[in-house]
Amino acid sequence: MTLQVFFRKIRTFCKDPIGRLRYYLLYRTCENWAKFRLKKFRHLLREKNIQGIKVQYADWWFMYNFIKKRKPSLVFEFGSGITSFIIAHAMKENGMGHCYSFESEEYWAKENSRFMPADLKKYCEIRHSPVVVTEYNGIPVFKYTDIPKLKPDFVYLDGPALNENVKVTVNPLDLDFSYLVIDGRYDNMMFLKKHLRDYACHYSVLFGRALFDK
Repeated sequence: MTLQVFFRKIRTFCKDPIGRLRYYLLYRTCENWAKFRLKKFRHLLREKNIQGIKVQYADWWFMYNFIKKRKPSLVFEFGSGITSFIIAHAMKENGMGHCYSFESEEYWAKENSRFMPADLKKYCEIRHSPVVVTEYNGIPVFKYTDIPKLKPDFVYLDGPALNENVKVTVNPLDLDFSYLVIDGRYDNMMFLKKHLRDYACHYSVLFGRALFDK
């Protein structure tokens, strides 16, 4: 978290401390509920157990539930991690689907592939896909360079790591999909909302999550 983000949160809290407290309690309630519902994955999370990972039970439960209900046949995930395992597990329970998870860092692509249980590998392939910094209408953007020319039903955007100079991943603009979920990445969401005019954007303030659909 940058100092700019930290002070912005402090200012927001000071403007409405009661409202922010209610917001926090609601968020923690959702997190605890999701943690309980995801108890079947405890063994998987223990095996993964990578230091520094941010625990996001509500986001993981959303992803599991989304895959179970929508039953996508092809998923593109930008940024591998725990969600790669969640998606693969949900697809296994559905008995269908395949996920290509694109990881910009070769080390994490290898590590996450190594930790993927054998019975889930047929449902999720983690690929190293380097990113380059380019421009889109004068705006600096990240772009994954090794993406298969396929039509995904569902796109999940959670990578690569952004910085102060580059706050957008542009790949969804090159894809024809039914659903797109963006985890956090408010600037990226606003950028895509401007250009994906055939899609409706539903934004959750509580979780900082955006869903695009037609």
